[in-house]
Amino acid sequence: MDTVTNKSDSGRDKRHLLPRIGNFLLLLTQIVGSFALVSMILSRDSYEALSKQLYPQSDKLMDSAFLNIFMHKEVAILLGLLMIATIAKEFFINSFRNRVVSNVIIFAFVTICCSSIVYLLYSPVF
Repeated sequence: MDTVTNKSDSGRDKRHLLPRIGNFLLLLTQIVGSFALVSMILSRDSYEALSKQLYPQSDKLMDSAFLNIFMHKEVAILLGLLMIATIAKEFFINSFRNRVVSNVIIFAFVTICCSSIVYLLYSPVF
């Protein structure tokens, strides 16, 4: 008959809710960023047409070796697999801290890739 309610449990649940929401938002933004990156990679043909107008003497995409290597369907497939692995790791990694750290690393990778591709694709136009 002893039903003692511990008031600190409700505060503890609220305290742990904010990091979980932050982790979820981090996961969501890296997935959206990955989709944006994949869509840029898969629209290489339109960027090639622009590249031929800006750099008719160059065989590279926007006269950039990085873009020429990175903007292929194989890379898009690898990024798709990375997205699947990112979601799957949330179920297999038990430590919350390890999940957050891996989400931050993957988010930084996706952000750096998106930023560098956008810069290299659009900097010659401006």
